[in-house]
Amino acid sequence: MRQRYRKARAGEAAEQAAKSPGDAQPQSWPSEVSVFAYTEETFEERRGVSVEDVAAYCDRPGVVWIDVDGLATPGVVERICGLYRIHPLIVEDTLTVTQRPKLEVFDEYASLVFKMVYLADDGSRTVTEHVSLILGRGWVLSFQQGPIRDVFEPVRDAIRTRKGRVRRSGADHLAYFLVDAVVDNYLKVLDKMNEQIEDFEDEMLSSPTPATLHAVHALRNEIIFLRKSAWPLRDILDRLPRDADELFAPTTFPYLKDVSDHTSQALDQIDVMRDIVTGLLEMYLSSMSYNLNSVLKRLTLITTIFMPLSVLAGIGGMSEWTMMTGSENWRWSYPLFMTGLTAAGVGSYLWLKKKKWV
Repeated sequence: MRQRYRKARAGEAAEQAAKSPGDAQPQSWPSEVSVFAYTEETFEERRGVSVEDVAAYCDRPGVVWIDVDGLATPGVVERICGLYRIHPLIVEDTLTVTQRPKLEVFDEYASLVFKMVYLADDGSRTVTEHVSLILGRGWVLSFQQGPIRDVFEPVRDAIRTRKGRVRRSGADHLAYFLVDAVVDNYLKVLDKMNEQIEDFEDEMLSSPTPATLHAVHALRNEIIFLRKSAWPLRDILDRLPRDADELFAPTTFPYLKDVSDHTSQALDQIDVMRDIVTGLLEMYLSSMSYNLNSVLKRLTLITTIFMPLSVLAGIGGMSEWTMMTGSENWRWSYPLFMTGLTAAGVGSYLWLKKKKWV
């Protein structure tokens, strides 16, 4: 049922994207609240719950994950955050979809704001989504801008099927798992963008067009934006074990280090891709310059060949035409004149070819 709901709302989002294709961020949607409450032995999942239902899970033993899809209902977000005594500034950061990635640590919880990145359905552009995670002692609040894409489904499946160690660990490991899903999707997006770059390389070598230039330039802008999203996330992950050490078990620190390494890997890949795309832009400009020089060279050669012919034709046309064509003149004068013009043209061509200018 949840998947059908997501597909329906994703269709609406596609219509919105078609109306405003230049918008890099999806709009926010009315909030839909889901609850995952579990221990190693027990598990409960509820979808479409109300804020009053959420209140019943505040003191529940084990781990409670409150997942909110959509930020266009600020009252729902504010009331849920109020149940867990979240600072109003953190609530503001959660509702501000243009908020830069950041980490805020308080005595009882830590707030992580970052960007989730994925490709549009047609693969033509990169779309970012605002995500906020708040980690407390035994609970995690997650807020997503909309339901168009969701990289958290593997986490839900792991909780349902007791896959991995998420059911055997605390809320800190759940928070790691959620961030790791976002970073893994960064790498998947980069793989797709690498395929696009390879296609552009082939097109640049075969038949580049102005449309190719615009597409490569747009891809370069997306890579730069992707780097702006991933760079602060690595800083957040590096700071977490140090600034929020009381909220993470020592056994979770190696996992945080691993996802930080994955983020560094993504940044290295982004830097390489940015250099390649810059090289493609330079290749296009060099190709256009070479083509222009080739055209100018051909035009110059044609002008050089026809220059003596123009001179001879001009002389004949001014004063000698009737002498060559009149009935009382020598009947071979015109054919010899045309033969001379042809010889002059061929001679000019052979001379240019001997100089290797042709």
